[in-house]
Amino acid sequence: MGVPRCDLCDSDAVIYIRSTQRHLCKRHFEEFVIKRVKREIKEQIKIKKGTIAVGLSGGKDSGVLLYLLHKLVDKNIRIVAITVDEGIEGYRKETIKAASQLTRQLGVEHRIVRFSDVFGITLDDVMDIEDKLKPCTYCGIWRRKALNIEARKMNADYLAIGTNLDDYAQTILMNILRDDTSKLAKLAPHSKSIKNYVPRIVPLRLISEKEVLIYAILKGIPHDSRECPYAPYALRNEFRRIISMLENEAPGTREKIVQFYLELKDKLQNIEQKNEYRECVKCGESTTGTLCKSCLLLERVKSLSA
Repeated sequence: MGVPRCDLCDSDAVIYIRSTQRHLCKRHFEEFVIKRVKREIKEQIKIKKGTIAVGLSGGKDSGVLLYLLHKLVDKNIRIVAITVDEGIEGYRKETIKAASQLTRQLGVEHRIVRFSDVFGITLDDVMDIEDKLKPCTYCGIWRRKALNIEARKMNADYLAIGTNLDDYAQTILMNILRDDTSKLAKLAPHSKSIKNYVPRIVPLRLISEKEVLIYAILKGIPHDSRECPYAPYALRNEFRRIISMLENEAPGTREKIVQFYLELKDKLQNIEQKNEYRECVKCGESTTGTLCKSCLLLERVKSLSA
């Protein structure tokens, strides 16, 4: 057997899209990605002029996100990349190199925000004293806060995150099984503004992880593929396994999970609107309680190190 042929022309195929049962060549695959992302950009971005901050980790997802936003959004929109350095020895420095290489190639401003500057401690330091909570609990909450603070400093209209289709379906399933309607309602993209909170957008939410990786390789987008040393501790791993198994048995499962969620999102948001947001008494970030989750974790760290 030779190389499969593209179902839309006679060129060599570079990928098989199981959900559509099509082999695609490089040109038609790139068109497939561009079409889907353009549709999401049109739906999620409602400005013709302004600023979009992009969370850039140095991995494939955020790299493809930055590349496509730079390529597709209106030229009157300023794009600024933000990389969060959590302080993970032997990992983050290398991904920052990939992020810096890409921003130089694109001519995009690149800002680096460090946990040590924002929170006064690195993730590695936290894990040296933490006895119960997993690293991803701290990392996720603090990284979101660090990105929001920096995006707000530049008066960004949106904060773009490199969430792919696999990530999005996993998050939906996680929150359904936790019966967490509040988190489901607050999933990006955000169409309504909350004080001190930059709305998130997720233009890659219908592009699978495999498709993102192949696009990054075909376009020569600099990225670092190493895994975070704390990744094995993530609860998400089990949901990744479940989604992967379901997708293998029934191609298109991820899209169906997302479609199911989108049909319910308006109703969920009506429930979420009943929550009253206020400023955290310590940092001023938006929260539904007295202290935001980030400050609650900082209080925990202080008590553990006392």
